[in-house]
Amino acid sequence: MVQKYVKIVQLAKLNPIAVETEMVVLARALGLQNQVSLIIDFGARSTDIAIVKNSSLVFSRSIATAGEAFTRAIAQGLGIEHQQAEEYKKTYGFSPDQLEGKIKGALDPVFGAVVNEVKKAIHFYQSEEKGAAPKIAIISGGTAGLPQIISVLSNALGMEVSIANPFAKIAISQETLKSISPYAPLYAVSVGLAMRE
Repeated sequence: MVQKYVKIVQLAKLNPIAVETEMVVLARALGLQNQVSLIIDFGARSTDIAIVKNSSLVFSRSIATAGEAFTRAIAQGLGIEHQQAEEYKKTYGFSPDQLEGKIKGALDPVFGAVVNEVKKAIHFYQSEEKGAAPKIAIISGGTAGLPQIISVLSNALGMEVSIANPFAKIAISQETLKSISPYAPLYAVSVGLAMRE
């Protein structure tokens, strides 16, 4: 797979100098100094889980349940079209007060499966690697912006949860920061790649 991507880059008349996985890049951009943190990156088709110590990746795994699965659960649970389910997901998320909690109800079983995999990853890391448990979870990707996801995930994992801020480690003008802050979780991979020395 790496060779395939290298060939594509070379065909574009570019010279590849490095190949990195998203989790290595996210660890660089989002990892916290002097502590163990958990990074959960919600993509469209997969959720990537990483345990990071001092901005270095020490454990990772990927599961095939993510944003599209959440949208499908809403579409099937409410009997609506995919596009409308996507809008409901983004607008109402895990809010128990919106649409009589139907969106949250549709999301809960699928999200619960993701949370169980995160817990398994933490347990495996602690038992096999003898590492300290993470004290904070940092979430990135499109699903990180769902309403109420922070409180739901924090309660499920029993730890502090925050939305990724990849701009914390780089110099950026306040004006630019203000305009792109709402999209911060989506920039984590790009910022991590740019931080490579």
